[in-house]
Amino acid sequence: MAECNPELWKLKNIKEALEGEITINGSKRKIVIPLFQRGKRWTKETKDMFIDSLTKGYPIGSLLFYKTQVDNVDVFTLIDGLQRGSSIKEYLSNPTKFFDISKISKEAREKLYGLVVVGGNAEVQKAKADELLTTYIRSLKTYDDYDLLNLYTLFLNEFPVLNGKTSEFGLAVRDELNRLKNDYNHLSEIQIPAVVYTGDESTLPEIFTRINKEGKPLSEYEIFAASWPSAEFKIENEQIVEYVLKKYDMLNDTEFTLSGYNRDEKRINKSVNAFEYAFGFSKYITNKYSSLAFYTDIPDDVANQVGFQLINACFNSSHSQIKDVHKIITRFSSNISKLEEAIEDSIRFVDKCIEPILKFKGNNREKKKGFHSQFQIMSLISFVFRKKYNIQDDTLKINEDWRASKQKLEENIWKYYVFDIINKYWGEGGTGKIHSANSENRYLTDLTSEQFGAAYDSYSAALLSRREIKNVSYPSDIDYVILNTIYLNLFTAMDQLSLKRFDVEHIATKDQMKKFIKVTNGEGLPISHIANLCYLPEFENRSKGSKNFYQDTNYLSKAGTTIETIEEKYSFTSKPDLEFMDLEYQDGDFDILRLYYVDEFLANRNKIVRKKFLESLGFENAEEVAAPVQEIQSETVFNEQYYRTTKIGRLVRETFSYLSRNGYFSDVDVKNLKNKDYSLKELGAAYPVLLEVDQDPHDSHGTMRYYKDSIEINGHKYYLTSEWFEHDRKLVVPWIKKKLGQI
Repeated sequence: MAECNPELWKLKNIKEALEGEITINGSKRKIVIPLFQRGKRWTKETKDMFIDSLTKGYPIGSLLFYKTQVDNVDVFTLIDGLQRGSSIKEYLSNPTKFFDISKISKEAREKLYGLVVVGGNAEVQKAKADELLTTYIRSLKTYDDYDLLNLYTLFLNEFPVLNGKTSEFGLAVRDELNRLKNDYNHLSEIQIPAVVYTGDESTLPEIFTRINKEGKPLSEYEIFAASWPSAEFKIENEQIVEYVLKKYDMLNDTEFTLSGYNRDEKRINKSVNAFEYAFGFSKYITNKYSSLAFYTDIPDDVANQVGFQLINACFNSSHSQIKDVHKIITRFSSNISKLEEAIEDSIRFVDKCIEPILKFKGNNREKKKGFHSQFQIMSLISFVFRKKYNIQDDTLKINEDWRASKQKLEENIWKYYVFDIINKYWGEGGTGKIHSANSENRYLTDLTSEQFGAAYDSYSAALLSRREIKNVSYPSDIDYVILNTIYLNLFTAMDQLSLKRFDVEHIATKDQMKKFIKVTNGEGLPISHIANLCYLPEFENRSKGSKNFYQDTNYLSKAGTTIETIEEKYSFTSKPDLEFMDLEYQDGDFDILRLYYVDEFLANRNKIVRKKFLESLGFENAEEVAAPVQEIQSETVFNEQYYRTTKIGRLVRETFSYLSRNGYFSDVDVKNLKNKDYSLKELGAAYPVLLEVDQDPHDSHGTMRYYKDSIEINGHKYYLTSEWFEHDRKLVVPWIKKKLGQI
């Protein structure tokens, strides 16, 4: 018959009984911890508050024991109160660890300050005295261990003014130290209530579960430890056993005795119950597979939810069924290795599918970078599991249609991985979506180029709203996934096998863009936009510093590469794209800067990035079309700001177009501009400014040196050289102004 009887326990008896067997009134007693208890959870602050409550005589609730008798010893199993019991034991074993200066009375501290504070900053000296006293007391094992002479010597070394004041110092602190000792001795004799239960032992898990429904509850996974069946079965996986042993070792230390636990026997027999198996399996897969490495930093005795959820997703249709995962484990308990093998096989299948996105060298500083949530990866794994294995069969036979499903999943999984990350599909409702994907055959449905294009466009458009001035966002997981998708097909096998590492670089570099925004007094620009990002080999990137590809003339030779390689393989840019970064901006030029950066550079490169992204996914896309250069219709725009802030290539094209349309060029001008020496001397051009359209616009190396669209001057068509550099501005602008009659 179940009974609950109240008892009063002295704190010192609780401490001693937790440490081992004790005798009270001729009765042998000890306190043990049940296997289903969770570990110690209280923080130092919580423990301090609890001890303070005990000291002040505040109510702290009762302990709950389950009492049995083993070999004439009354065994009290601590069902509820582990945190309080462990704090009591910790305090009584080493009370000085809980000391802080507030435990010394204000009057005593003022006496001490009166002896040591002399001139200077009094508050600093008081703080030093508090620190010395606190450090000394915390160095003691108990308050009985204090030595007044040693404490005086410690203070004398810091405060020479105490020389010859041994008695005064003793009067200031002795009574307080004795009071602390007496308070400790009094506290150890305090009695607290306990309820002793003597009913059926099989009801303990239910009692434990009900108790922990209130207050600070256990997680549902910790409750499983108490509510799931305790029947054990043998397993082969020694690593799972070791994770179970680590859980119990955190409780079964020198502080407590864990009821029914024999670590050597468990290790040899490799027998576990359903909860222990799920607990160890979770730790096992999250530490073995980087794609499942979630919650790996939690304590050894805390249940990792991933394994529980994954087993549930592989077999059940809703998260609510996770409480019954033990039924699945029990079902396969006679051949648990088969279940393990099937789940691990599914994990490896998914890992292989998404590996191209994860393995990119830019993410290999220390370990692979994962971009997914736990729900996304578990959805993919459980989907593969259910498509490959017959979950109704106890031997997990392979489904007859697996070959067809396998081929489709190999095509689709990595695409869904990319698509869902860009769409932030797994941002909420994770467990529900796992089961929906399984029931709807989601990953067997092909994604379209329109879906990917819309996902990219939505993400790109959202980034345009950023107003970055001083703080520029780091590349996001979405940025990495898009870039990895693009460069995956552009990098050769040799690139992947090489020792090179890659950095994500801002093409229009952060430092320069922030400088331009500050100089122009602007409200910020989307510097971190995906269209401004590319991968660069680590050396090439870091050797050029804050300069862009075209501003640094030394790093290319150091890196052993060419600008053509950078443009073709990494940046997908040409020199005119970044000419706007060579201009000297002033206050009031922000609208011009924004036009160049957002409306031209980002807009044009975004089309390129989008196209390459879709092509890497296996979709054809229309060629990107560069934004047309607007013709200048009136000389009224040819003011000083125009000459200063217009990119040099555009300035030449626009002004020459205007001059030709309006008859400003004479035949002599044309003859001069076709002359190489004149072009170099008067305008700084390395090639003749004008070239007859029937002549070859390429140099001896086959490089195009002229704009492809011709201009018409006095009834004849000519190519205009494209070889313009910022330093040519000092010659070009005066020449243009002279033609327009502005000087």
